[in-house]
Amino acid sequence: MQTVFAVLTVFAGVASLACAHARPTSNSPVAASPSIAIVEQPRAVLGSTGSDRLIFVVRSVVRPEMPISDVSITVRPVGPEIAGRPGRTWAATNADGVASIAHSYVGEIEVTAHRVGYQQLSFHVALAVHCRQTLELYMGPAPVTLAVFPAPSAPPTAEPRGRVVFTTCAPT
Repeated sequence: MQTVFAVLTVFAGVASLACAHARPTSNSPVAASPSIAIVEQPRAVLGSTGSDRLIFVVRSVVRPEMPISDVSITVRPVGPEIAGRPGRTWAATNADGVASIAHSYVGEIEVTAHRVGYQQLSFHVALAVHCRQTLELYMGPAPVTLAVFPAPSAPPTAEPRGRVVFTTCAPT
């Protein structure tokens, strides 16, 4: 009976050790901090619309010519919730890596984009009023780790970080 108890105690210790090391590592596909380039164009070039539209074009940072489909994009206003202010909006990219939303946001928004196999992007941008605006998202691949314990001989590699190009109307 004591032998069985000792084996269970050792097994329980190994199980807790394995659980302690199963936490996400720094290589996990968590929100990357993308570099953001802002391109301001005259309103006449981008066009003014009756209903504001935000267009997303999602591509691979490794192969920019490759669109990424099925990217889940969430947009929400930054700041306190106010009655009458739009809440969270969701869109998904099509086979061409394009999604769009009609919105009534004013000011700063938070954009989060994620897809299995790619690093999640999360960032803030300020929207112009009555302007056709485009967010080009370039997502980096997420590292894949299959082992619970990382191999000691394999140093972590730096995956390409995502980037964003935001085309908006120039101030008048």
